[in-house]
Amino acid sequence: MNSERTSVIISNFNTAAILEECLSNLREVNSSLEVIVVDNASSDGSAEMVRDKFPQVILLTPGKNLGLSASYNLGLTKASGAMLLFLGSDAFPEEGTIAGVADYLTTHPEVGLATCKLILRDGSLDRDAHRGFPTPWTALTHFLSLDRIFNGSHLFDRYFLGYEDTNQPHEIDLCISHFMLVRKEVFDKIGGFDEDFFVYGEDVDFCYRVKEAGWKIMYLPQWQATHYKGASVGVRKETADITTATKENVSGINHGDAPFLPKALRQQVSPNTDLARLPADRVQEKDQDFTVSLITLSRPAFPLTLNLPQKRPPKPNAGSYPPKTKSHAGARIHRN
Repeated sequence: MNSERTSVIISNFNTAAILEECLSNLREVNSSLEVIVVDNASSDGSAEMVRDKFPQVILLTPGKNLGLSASYNLGLTKASGAMLLFLGSDAFPEEGTIAGVADYLTTHPEVGLATCKLILRDGSLDRDAHRGFPTPWTALTHFLSLDRIFNGSHLFDRYFLGYEDTNQPHEIDLCISHFMLVRKEVFDKIGGFDEDFFVYGEDVDFCYRVKEAGWKIMYLPQWQATHYKGASVGVRKETADITTATKENVSGINHGDAPFLPKALRQQVSPNTDLARLPADRVQEKDQDFTVSLITLSRPAFPLTLNLPQKRPPKPNAGSYPPKTKSHAGARIHRN
C-alpha cells in the first residue's frame, strides 16, 4: 500500500448534488485522502453543502469562476500529497483504484501521470481517457470518420488509439482530467496547468508537456472509475437526467471569454454568440465533445490541430505552480 499521501483536487461549478455523491464516494473508498474542492462561485449552494456535510474537506472559494485550469492550480497550492489526483465532480473511483494507481506510480518512476479505465453510466468505455495526440493527420482521420471505417488500424485509428487492447496496461498520449493522477515532482519541473485554457484542452496541453519532459503516461485498466460524462457542465444528453448544470456553465463563461475557441478567435466572439452558427472549422467541437479543434487559421505553428506547438518553448515559470502570471490571492480557505 502506498505510504505517500494522495491529494484529490476537484473543481466545481453548480453541481452540488453530484459533488455530494462524489465526496461521499471518496470518503467510503479511502477516508485517508486529502480532498480539496475549489468552488467557482456556484449559485446552487455547493460551497455551503461542502462546509456543512464534509468538514474534513479543504474548501477554497475564490469568489468568481476561475475556469478549470486556474481552479486546479489554486488547489495545487494547498495540496500536501506526493501524489495529486485531479478528479471530476462526476467521477466515482472504485475501492482500491486511487491507491492502486498511486502505488503504480511509486514503483514506476519513469511514469509521471496515469489514469484508470473510465466507465460511462451505460457500461461502455469512456474513450476520452485513452487518447492519442490530435496531430493534423489524427484529427483529419477522426473528423472524416476514417477511424471508424478502419477500426484498429495503426494508420487511421490513432485518435482513440483503437489498435491498443483497453483491457491491458499500456502507454498512451493523453487522458482527460476527470481521473488524472500525477506525481508532484512533475509540477515541480514543468509548472501548473496553462490558464489560457479556461475549460477543455487543458488536459491535452498538460499531457503534451508531461511527455515532452520525458515522463510516460499510462493507462491502467486494472483499476476503474465510473464517469457521469457531461454532468459537471450540462451539455451532454447522456447525463441530462441527473445534472443540475446548464449550458450557461460553459457558454458565455468568464463574462465574454469563449473558452472553446482558439485564442485568435476569442476577441471575435461576444458572450451571446451562438457557437452552433459558427463554421465547423472554427469551433472546438465534435458531437458535443469539445476536445479537438480543426483550426484553419493563418497560424503556421498550429495547422489543423489543437493548441499544441510543434516545438513548445519553455515556460518562464517552469519549476513552480501555479503560473505566476495570475494571482488568486483572494481565495478563501475554509477548514472546519
